[in-house]
Amino acid sequence: MSLSTSNSKKNKIKLLLAVLLIFSTIEVFTRTIIFHASKDFARFDNYPALSRDLTNSEGIKIALVGNSLTQRGINLDILSQDLKQSEGKNFTAKMFTADASKINTWHFMINHYFWKPKRKPDYFLVHFYEKNLQDGNAIETGRLAQFFTTPSDWPDLFRLDITNPGEQVEFGISSFWATFAARERLRERILGIAVPHYKDFTSETNGVNFRMGKKNQAQKHPPVRYEALQRLLHKAKQEGSHFCFIAFPTQPTTDPLPYSLDPEAERLIREAGMGFIDLRHVAGLELKHYADEIHLTPEGAAIYSHALATALKPVLGK
Repeated sequence: MSLSTSNSKKNKIKLLLAVLLIFSTIEVFTRTIIFHASKDFARFDNYPALSRDLTNSEGIKIALVGNSLTQRGINLDILSQDLKQSEGKNFTAKMFTADASKINTWHFMINHYFWKPKRKPDYFLVHFYEKNLQDGNAIETGRLAQFFTTPSDWPDLFRLDITNPGEQVEFGISSFWATFAARERLRERILGIAVPHYKDFTSETNGVNFRMGKKNQAQKHPPVRYEALQRLLHKAKQEGSHFCFIAFPTQPTTDPLPYSLDPEAERLIREAGMGFIDLRHVAGLELKHYADEIHLTPEGAAIYSHALATALKPVLGK
């Protein structure tokens, strides 16, 4: 072997080690910094302990599952106090939310943090609006891969939720490579640092997308399916879990109600023996109580929490 060949192999090995070092450093940075810097991801680390604390608590145990509507729309102290006063019992309520999540993600969150470890609160309250309960909603695969599923969930996940082979490969990579899973979060954090007023821009863009989505929804009528909802309801009955689905009041419009409900979704829920509450209109909620088209201010959350406690009396009294 010539000296030049030997040096070439050594250089390749050095290059490979350097690349591995860079990727390892980025991976450690993602897991230790980015995951904790993201309010959404940081919450997920606490969910195993939170679900354990909830199921070990005294009184009636309530798990609230949903997206940022639930996170910003409900005051847990007000809800628990109102329920205690009306029912004469102690209530413990905890939130398990993921921003912009829908029915698919909620199924795997509940399965991962409650059903698999055999933890059973007395009630699951699931807040939704518009198409949250329908099939076909976009799924953030990174957090689903890293936090809410294990390989044992993949057959079910690939059968119904992620059916495209390319997306399935991406999901598999995301399960083991945190940097790949959090690539969108990394992009947003870099842009947030580099681009002035980036958060204000994205907030406005989200509002425009929300309004455009409602316009497109009115123009297009694709077939509506509820396989993910049916899967959740079937699993809930198997586990002996009690659910109540609650239609959330988004920002008031000139119409009597801010959005329509599909009777088929309500039928499936009620036939499964679960609760269904329509709170699309809540007395006292005005435009000033909304931070944007879908999120309540703290004052709005207080109003809604009182209304929710009242609406839950027939459900919790069963």
